[in-house]
Amino acid sequence: MFYHFVHSIIWILGIIYGIVPLLTAHKFGLSAEELYPVDEYFSMRIIILLTLATVSSLIWSVNAKLVHKTEQSLTHKTIWALCLLAAELTLITVGILQVVTGYSYFILGIIVNVIFFYRNLRYLTKKDEFANIFHRIYAWLSSRTSWNAIFYLIIFL
Repeated sequence: MFYHFVHSIIWILGIIYGIVPLLTAHKFGLSAEELYPVDEYFSMRIIILLTLATVSSLIWSVNAKLVHKTEQSLTHKTIWALCLLAAELTLITVGILQVVTGYSYFILGIIVNVIFFYRNLRYLTKKDEFANIFHRIYAWLSSRTSWNAIFYLIIFL
Protein backbone atom coordinates (compact mmCIF):
# COMPACT_ATOMS: atom_id res chain seq x y z
CA MET A 1 0.00 0.00 0.00
CA PHE A 2 2.83 2.39 0.87
CA TYR A 3 4.38 1.77 -2.57
CA HIS A 4 1.14 2.71 -4.36
CA PHE A 5 0.84 5.92 -2.36
CA VAL A 6 4.45 7.00 -3.04
CA HIS A 7 4.21 5.91 -6.68
CA SER A 8 1.06 8.02 -7.10
CA ILE A 9 2.74 11.08 -5.63
CA ILE A 10 5.79 10.61 -7.86
CA TRP A 11 3.48 10.15 -10.84
CA ILE A 12 1.47 13.33 -10.08
CA LEU A 13 4.65 15.32 -9.49
CA GLY A 14 5.91 13.94 -12.82
CA ILE A 15 2.87 15.44 -14.52
CA ILE A 16 3.52 18.77 -12.82
CA TYR A 17 7.21 18.61 -13.76
CA GLY A 18 6.28 18.12 -17.41
CA ILE A 19 3.84 21.02 -17.65
CA VAL A 20 5.83 23.62 -15.65
CA PRO A 21 7.52 25.04 -18.81
CA LEU A 22 4.11 25.52 -20.43
CA LEU A 23 2.50 27.11 -17.37
CA THR A 24 5.40 29.46 -16.58
CA ALA A 25 6.18 30.29 -20.24
CA HIS A 26 9.80 29.16 -20.29
CA LYS A 27 11.90 30.56 -23.12
CA PHE A 28 13.83 28.14 -25.34
CA GLY A 29 16.90 28.40 -27.55
CA LEU A 30 19.30 31.22 -28.27
CA SER A 31 16.50 33.46 -29.49
CA ALA A 32 14.69 32.94 -26.16
CA GLU A 33 11.31 32.30 -27.75
CA GLU A 34 8.45 30.24 -26.42
CA LEU A 35 8.54 26.68 -27.63
CA TYR A 36 4.78 26.64 -27.94
CA PRO A 37 2.70 28.23 -30.71
CA VAL A 38 0.92 31.51 -30.23
CA ASP A 39 -2.47 31.70 -28.60
CA GLU A 40 -4.39 31.28 -31.87
CA TYR A 41 -3.42 27.61 -31.77
CA PHE A 42 -5.06 26.71 -28.48
CA SER A 43 -5.62 23.07 -29.51
CA MET A 44 -1.89 22.74 -30.18
CA ARG A 45 -1.19 23.90 -26.62
CA ILE A 46 -3.55 21.21 -25.32
CA ILE A 47 -1.77 18.52 -27.35
CA ILE A 48 1.64 19.72 -26.13
CA LEU A 49 0.37 19.85 -22.54
CA LEU A 50 -0.94 16.27 -22.70
CA THR A 51 2.24 15.03 -24.35
CA LEU A 52 4.52 16.66 -21.78
CA ALA A 53 2.38 15.43 -18.88
CA THR A 54 2.18 11.87 -20.19
CA VAL A 55 5.84 11.43 -21.10
CA SER A 56 7.07 13.07 -17.93
CA SER A 57 4.82 11.04 -15.64
CA LEU A 58 5.89 7.80 -17.33
CA ILE A 59 9.60 8.65 -17.03
CA TRP A 60 9.37 9.44 -13.32
CA SER A 61 7.11 6.42 -12.69
CA VAL A 62 9.66 4.05 -14.21
CA ASN A 63 12.13 5.05 -11.50
CA ALA A 64 9.53 4.54 -8.78
CA LYS A 65 8.72 1.09 -10.14
CA LEU A 66 12.40 0.22 -10.41
CA VAL A 67 13.00 1.12 -6.76
CA HIS A 68 10.03 -1.05 -5.81
CA LYS A 69 11.29 -4.05 -7.83
CA THR A 70 14.86 -4.00 -6.47
CA GLU A 71 16.16 -6.42 -3.87
CA GLN A 72 16.85 -3.86 -1.14
CA SER A 73 15.61 -3.49 2.37
CA LEU A 74 12.46 -1.48 2.96
CA THR A 75 14.57 1.24 4.58
CA HIS A 76 16.74 1.61 1.46
CA LYS A 77 13.71 1.60 -0.81
CA THR A 78 12.11 4.31 1.33
CA ILE A 79 15.28 6.43 1.22
CA TRP A 80 15.47 6.08 -2.59
CA ALA A 81 11.79 6.98 -2.97
CA LEU A 82 12.17 10.04 -0.71
CA CYS A 83 15.26 11.12 -2.68
CA LEU A 84 13.27 10.78 -5.89
CA LEU A 85 10.46 12.88 -4.40
CA ALA A 86 12.95 15.50 -3.20
CA ALA A 87 14.60 15.65 -6.63
CA GLU A 88 11.21 16.10 -8.31
CA LEU A 89 10.15 18.84 -5.91
CA THR A 90 13.49 20.62 -6.33
CA LEU A 91 13.27 20.51 -10.13
CA ILE A 92 9.67 21.72 -10.09
CA THR A 93 10.62 24.58 -7.75
CA VAL A 94 13.60 25.74 -9.84
CA GLY A 95 11.38 25.50 -12.92
CA ILE A 96 8.60 27.60 -11.38
CA LEU A 97 11.10 30.17 -10.09
CA GLN A 98 12.72 30.10 -13.56
CA VAL A 99 16.18 29.46 -12.16
CA VAL A 100 16.53 26.75 -14.80
CA THR A 101 14.41 27.18 -17.92
CA GLY A 102 14.01 25.89 -21.44
CA TYR A 103 15.94 22.91 -22.67
CA SER A 104 18.18 23.00 -19.58
CA TYR A 105 15.14 22.21 -17.43
CA PHE A 106 14.34 19.06 -19.39
CA ILE A 107 17.99 18.01 -19.69
CA LEU A 108 18.46 18.37 -15.93
CA GLY A 109 15.38 16.20 -15.33
CA ILE A 110 16.65 13.54 -17.73
CA ILE A 111 20.08 13.52 -16.05
CA VAL A 112 18.48 13.08 -12.62
CA ASN A 113 16.32 10.21 -13.90
CA VAL A 114 19.25 8.47 -15.61
CA ILE A 115 21.35 8.72 -12.42
CA PHE A 116 18.52 7.28 -10.31
CA PHE A 117 17.89 4.54 -12.86
CA TYR A 118 21.49 3.37 -13.08
CA ARG A 119 22.10 3.65 -9.33
CA ASN A 120 19.14 1.33 -8.67
CA LEU A 121 19.57 -0.96 -11.66
CA ARG A 122 22.43 -2.77 -9.91
CA TYR A 123 20.01 -3.86 -7.15
CA LEU A 124 17.66 -5.48 -9.65
CA THR A 125 18.05 -9.26 -9.67
CA LYS A 126 15.87 -9.90 -12.72
CA LYS A 127 17.37 -7.69 -15.42
CA ASP A 128 14.60 -8.61 -17.86
CA GLU A 129 12.07 -6.67 -15.73
CA PHE A 130 12.72 -3.57 -17.85
CA ALA A 131 13.75 -5.26 -21.09
CA ASN A 132 10.38 -4.77 -22.78
CA ILE A 133 9.31 -1.45 -21.27
CA PHE A 134 7.01 -0.40 -24.12
CA HIS A 135 5.06 -3.66 -23.86
CA ARG A 136 4.66 -3.09 -20.12
CA ILE A 137 3.49 0.50 -20.60
CA TYR A 138 0.91 -0.61 -23.18
CA ALA A 139 -0.27 -3.43 -20.90
CA TRP A 140 -0.61 -0.98 -18.00
CA LEU A 141 -2.55 1.56 -20.05
CA SER A 142 -4.89 -1.09 -21.42
CA SER A 143 -5.54 -2.80 -18.07
CA ARG A 144 -8.56 -1.86 -16.00
CA THR A 145 -7.47 -0.56 -12.62
CA SER A 146 -8.57 2.26 -10.38
CA TRP A 147 -5.18 3.95 -10.82
CA ASN A 148 -5.63 4.12 -14.60
CA ALA A 149 -9.00 5.80 -14.03
CA ILE A 150 -7.21 8.60 -12.17
CA PHE A 151 -4.70 8.90 -15.04
CA TYR A 152 -7.40 9.29 -17.68
CA LEU A 153 -9.49 11.59 -15.47
CA ILE A 154 -6.55 13.98 -15.05
CA ILE A 155 -5.81 13.89 -18.79
CA PHE A 156 -9.40 14.65 -19.75
CA LEU A 157 -9.78 17.37 -17.12
